[in-house]
Amino acid sequence: MDFLKKNPFPLAAYCFAGAALLQVFFAGNIVSTLYLLAYIFLAVMLFMKRRDIILVAAAAVPSVVQLLGILISGTNFLGFLSFLVGLLVPGFVACFLLPQLEPYVGKYMDYLKKFWFIPAGAGALLWFLNMSRFFLNCIQWGDLYIFFQVYGFFNLLQTLLLIGGKLLLCNWMVFPEGLPAEWFEAKPSEPVYDAETGTYSAPASNLEFNMLTHVLLLLFLGGIWLYIWIYRTTKALNNVPGEENRNPVTKLLLCMFIPFYYIYWVYKSAQRIDKLAASKGVPSDITTLSLILAILIGIIPPILMQHKMNEIAASGTAGGYSAPARDSQPSYSAPVYGGSDKGDISDSKFKDKDYGSEPVELPAPPVRPQLTEGSAPAEPVVTVDSAPAADCEEDTDIDDTKSMKYL
Repeated sequence: MDFLKKNPFPLAAYCFAGAALLQVFFAGNIVSTLYLLAYIFLAVMLFMKRRDIILVAAAAVPSVVQLLGILISGTNFLGFLSFLVGLLVPGFVACFLLPQLEPYVGKYMDYLKKFWFIPAGAGALLWFLNMSRFFLNCIQWGDLYIFFQVYGFFNLLQTLLLIGGKLLLCNWMVFPEGLPAEWFEAKPSEPVYDAETGTYSAPASNLEFNMLTHVLLLLFLGGIWLYIWIYRTTKALNNVPGEENRNPVTKLLLCMFIPFYYIYWVYKSAQRIDKLAASKGVPSDITTLSLILAILIGIIPPILMQHKMNEIAASGTAGGYSAPARDSQPSYSAPVYGGSDKGDISDSKFKDKDYGSEPVELPAPPVRPQLTEGSAPAEPVVTVDSAPAADCEEDTDIDDTKSMKYL
């Protein structure tokens, strides 16, 4: 994936080139031939790294051909709406490459960069709705052969290539120097510590999802929600003990563009779910069943796997990263001095000793004399202790001759 980090446009060019190659099988009239030329033109412009009005025109050519097909053969409301939504991609490209539009869209550029995936995603949603409508009509007609003839394997593969090419084209407008590096870093979810069991585990919110909502999204959004769920599940299962982290973006792209890789992804993810359930004590053995169902009925494994992940999340912590046992923490105690009478609190001379419980009475402070106005303090009386007479005479005897020397 290093080439995609540095140059996001080559994969978009390969997608449109592959769509052009598949269009050869559908070329039988003027509209199909124009689609073939439109995809070739867009792929060549991407290979040439054109970021000017020529690329805008190349992105708009498929929509022009679609409008021509509508004028020739007519269409229903969903077909016309699909044409209008298809204009979002060249419009998105024009907002980034045409300076003439900057005064009008400049203040909305932050929103365009944040929701760069909407033009391609909206087209994919409308395609799925149109296919679902046609499938229901075929059921009413009692002839599903027509459905599989129109929406066969090559048609589905070409549609996925076109959606992926438009998605990467819009991405290149936002990130011309390459995709953000953090998109390719497989980071596990922040583990949660359970104080009761002393284990770290994946957050339950990453594993749990409402089953009714999940089933309805699979039925009505089909591949769109399936790819979102693949990304979400890949990221949530990165906290399985003993398993390497997987890049959710890489796995999503492989499931979208590599045939049958989805079956391998289901097999490996189901293995992780079984291992995660075993670490929690939840019975689980869905790996083999999920693999068989992924081959036969691809929509069933996501329901089965999500149900098991909900059970794991409901059982408590969803992982097995053991935290250090509490008893293994080092304990510190004050030193004990014994064997001598220096500070040994167990010495018998400190035991059963009555230190008295009566409070000690302190003497009252001396009363200072109060002075009134006009009175003077009494002369202090100095008392001198009596001393021996001989000592006094010796101390007061001064040599007159020594005194005269200093005069």
